Amino acid sequence: MVPRKGGGDGAEMTRAAASKLGEWDKPTYVLFSDADPITRDNRDPLREHIPTARDQPDRWIADAMHFLQEDAGEEIAEEIVAFVDRTTR
Repeated sequence: MVPRKGGGDGAEMTRAAASKLGEWDKPTYVLFSDADPITRDNRDPLREHIPTARDQPDRWIADAMHFLQEDAGEEIAEEIVAFVDRTTR
């Protein structure tokens, strides 16, 4: 569910998830595309809301759309491998 201002479908679930994410203490890496017309504007607020996300590189995936895994699969995989390497040693 993509949260909307004022609620809508899934608003209660979204609020509960946001509450938990605001207290999250495990490593988190937020990746969004700069060209995603749906969620692009939510990347920075999400990255600021999850405390451990701020510890990771500030990275945008260029020229992909909403489904990063389809548009930039290899690049996403490389980013995830680097994230795992950074956070599990």
